[in-house]
Amino acid sequence: MFQLFTRSLLTVFILGSIFIFSIQPAEAVDDGSGWEISTGYDYFHIREDLPAVFKDHKLVNLALDYTMGNDNGQFSFGLAAKDDGAQLQTDLKELLWSGRVDKLLYEIGKTKWVWGRGLSFSPICPLDMDTYYWGGQGSFINNNRSLTIGAAWDKDPYNSDTSDMPLSTGHVSTNEYTGWFRSGWVFETSDLTTAISYQSVLNHWNFGLDFSRDLQNGFEFHGGVNIQNSDSVTQYLLGGEYSGHYLYILEGYHQTDDILIFAFSNSAAMLGNWQWEFR
Repeated sequence: MFQLFTRSLLTVFILGSIFIFSIQPAEAVDDGSGWEISTGYDYFHIREDLPAVFKDHKLVNLALDYTMGNDNGQFSFGLAAKDDGAQLQTDLKELLWSGRVDKLLYEIGKTKWVWGRGLSFSPICPLDMDTYYWGGQGSFINNNRSLTIGAAWDKDPYNSDTSDMPLSTGHVSTNEYTGWFRSGWVFETSDLTTAISYQSVLNHWNFGLDFSRDLQNGFEFHGGVNIQNSDSVTQYLLGGEYSGHYLYILEGYHQTDDILIFAFSNSAAMLGNWQWEFR
């Protein structure tokens, strides 16, 4: 019943938003609220020696997101539809409330709990970067330093296997949780983050370090490393980006395999009514 309701609601929102979008560009209104429609097509072909379920990965997705904010905090709500060629699935994607009390910034609900500078992979973040989890976190912010503690758990039907990267392993599963503690420093042209996290499904700890530095003239360099205590596995990432008319990103990531990622997008300008990215 709930899935049927969300599917009907999503259809109404999408058709209505497309109609509005065809009349004028989407933008934030005077009360601080705003909405966005996004669509994408994902295709992965990994290796010939893997089973077909991992070797070929296709997904068409369409999402509608709405954000409303005021002096007391911000509310985010999202619905999404995705089709992997076998079935069409619609569900609640995001439901998040965030606010601030003095130097404490808190967030609670369902969203992506992602940190680190990696585009497709972030060594110090043990969660799937494209997955929405129920959870919460609090951050104490004082001048150039921040301390964050949080936890996430319980993949729901929206986060089915069709939404996960085929190479992602060892992440949160149903009724399991991940907790984390982060400490960050921001300097004049660089930043540094240390992170400790615990994954109950694997019963191990992660110790990570993430950094970035602005090299001026549009160039930036970033990287990260993570060590798991249970099996002494080391993950690391090194990359850089250049912001000109377009944004270019090149990264190398190592886990069990070595992966080279190149991407460019028009997000550097941020002047158009729509953004695109090729990865």
